[in-house]
Amino acid sequence: MLLLALLLPAAAAKGPQACTLRYTLSGWSALYSTANGTGTVTCDGGDSLTVKIRMRGGGLSFGRLRTIEGRGRFTGVYRIRDVLGSYVAVDAHAGAHRAGSAHAMTNGPVRLRMKGKGRGWDLGFAVSRVTLSQ
Repeated sequence: MLLLALLLPAAAAKGPQACTLRYTLSGWSALYSTANGTGTVTCDGGDSLTVKIRMRGGGLSFGRLRTIEGRGRFTGVYRIRDVLGSYVAVDAHAGAHRAGSAHAMTNGPVRLRMKGKGRGWDLGFAVSRVTLSQ
C-alpha cells in the first residue's frame, strides 16, 4: 500500500499541465507580415521560462500593430520546454487604434491561444509561423 501511495503522485505529475503566456508583440504587414516580442511562460508546477516570440507570414494583410497585455494559454504541455518551437496560425484581422488581437495555433500536440489588447491598425488575412525560443 505504501508503494502504491508513493507511485500515484509520480504518475499524476506525468499528465498534461496548464501553462500560460504573458507577452508583448509589435510588428507590421504589407503582404508580408513580421512581428517580434518577448514573454514569460508559467506552468502549474511553478516552472517559468522567458521566451522570444517571432512571427513571420504572408497573405492579404496590411497594417502596423503593437499587442500589449497579451495573454496565452497552452494545452498539451507535459514539460515547460514543450512550449518551444514553431506554431502555425491562420487568422483574419481588422482593427484600428485600440484594437484587440486573437490567434489560435498548433505545434504538434501542443496548442496555443493568444489574445491581447492592441494599438495601431491592421486589415487582412494571413498565414503565419510563430516561433517561441529561449
